[in-house]
Amino acid sequence: MPDNIGSVYDSFAFTQDVNSRKVPVDQKDFTVGKYESTENFLKELSRYQNQLLKNGTITLETGQVASLDNVGGALAIQFSLSSLDDRRNATGGLADTGLKNENKMWTLQ
Repeated sequence: MPDNIGSVYDSFAFTQDVNSRKVPVDQKDFTVGKYESTENFLKELSRYQNQLLKNGTITLETGQVASLDNVGGALAIQFSLSSLDDRRNATGGLADTGLKNENKMWTLQ
């Protein structure tokens, strides 16, 4: 058996280099992801509601100000709310899929 001490495969520096190049990922559970997507949706919805009640306009995520007084503003608000709901559904769907796959892995015998 060849002696691999000092080779690239057993090198601490090589392992450290590989680990340092990895993309940082938030290690969160699927249920936490679903909760956070719903929480973010409700916070944005509350922000929209507060702005509408306060001054009749909404500052969209793009920085534009939309008003319900004209058709263009109402459409912009509707599109923004649809986009917000779609993001919540997509994130929640991914979390549900992850939970189902995790459940299947745990129940395999």
